Amino acid sequence: MSEKEQQQKIFRKKTLDRISSPEQLTETLRVTGVGIWAVLAAVILFLAGLFAWAAIGTLETKAEAKVVVQGNSAQVITVGQQSMEAGMPLRVSEVETKIISANTDEYGRSVGYADVPLPDGIYDGTVVVEQTHPIEFLTGKK
Repeated sequence: MSEKEQQQKIFRKKTLDRISSPEQLTETLRVTGVGIWAVLAAVILFLAGLFAWAAIGTLETKAEAKVVVQGNSAQVITVGQQSMEAGMPLRVSEVETKIISANTDEYGRSVGYADVPLPDGIYDGTVVVEQTHPIEFLTGKK
């Protein structure tokens, strides 16, 4: 037998021994480590939290306003070009109420009226002009 035939025979014998070895059949095949599963679980939890916030949470567009209170009645004047409508939420000194009526004054400012249980005076307030749920960006519904 030539030297080349002997090497092929030995190689084949080693390969056959390795494949048919019973101790390797009982070992488990490790595909992924624990770290990969932990990262995958963290990503899934993050995406679930993001989806829950998008479905339940709200994004608000707000307009700053000056609120003049006299006898529990408030005149609300927005700062800037935002317009007000009846029913919009008004927040003044941790009190939230709704605009009862709104119009435009002779200077082109949006002026609203609301009932506010605060002492007479001038306050800084916020009018919520628009509320949007983030999921609406994905669905296109409003």
